[in-house]
Amino acid sequence: MPTNIVSHPYPSISMIPLTTPIRFDRRTVSGESLDDVLEQLEGARDIYRNLVRAVCG
Repeated sequence: MPTNIVSHPYPSISMIPLTTPIRFDRRTVSGESLDDVLEQLEGARDIYRNLVRAVCG
């Protein structure tokens, strides 16, 4: 779940920001492996990457 999204430069009211870091809070549960966590994070990265491409062209 994204917990913090800040555009750079901030505020970016009338321009497309150069970067937009997103901070995630991802906690593990008992029995999860590192590979499980990485797979989910990579899936989230791909979703956001595709969203940015759809919005910005």
